[in-house]
Order: sequence, then C-alpha cells, then structure tokens
Amino acid sequence: MTGAAGFVGHYMIPRLRKAFPDRSLVTVVRDPPALPGGQAVDLTDADFVRAQLRLRVPESTPTGWRWVVSVRVDGSPLAQATCAPGRERVLTDLAANVSKLAGVQDVAIRLALEEV
Repeated sequence: MTGAAGFVGHYMIPRLRKAFPDRSLVTVVRDPPALPGGQAVDLTDADFVRAQLRLRVPESTPTGWRWVVSVRVDGSPLAQATCAPGRERVLTDLAANVSKLAGVQDVAIRLALEEV
C-alpha cells in the first residue's frame, strides 16, 4: 500500500488488517515525496491510460462506505469503478481518456475507502 502515512492510509490500514488478518500488509512511504502518488508518464500522443485489475471487496465493508478504484492523472480521477461488499469485479479495461493531455503527467491507480 502506498500513501500509508497519509490521511487515507491512517484509516485504511486498520481496516485492511482487520479484513485480512491472515495476509501481510506492505506499506510504502516516500520521504520526501517524489510524486503525489503515481508514476511520471509522458502522455504526448497517448489516447488512453488503461488498467486491468481485480477488485475484491470484503463483506465487512462498513455500512455507508464503499471501495473505489480509480485511474488518476495529476490527482484527478479520470476513470473509476466500484463493487458491492462481498463481491469481486474483474475490470478488463478501466480506461481514462488522456487524448487532450501532453507532456509528463503523474499517473496513478488509487484504491480508496469512501463515504457514500
């Protein structure tokens, strides 16, 4: 997990440990932060940033909260998906349209627990 020392990490880490007690949780903290959470990518001439992933949401997700996975460019969510508690969703093409962007941008895949 990246961003463990940040605002979301403060809330996510205890919930992840409780939801997955038999799993190891690896956290990454940048000191000093090199980027706001992603990878520097030159998007000149690119049309899309695509991700393939499996989103498995624990049954124990607190009422009134949801897990959201998003493709972010410079901190802005350009594509996102959610999944119901206790379910799994295979996302074969989560795509963010970046055709109007150029130059080096910060690109990240973010998983967040958000209040509904």
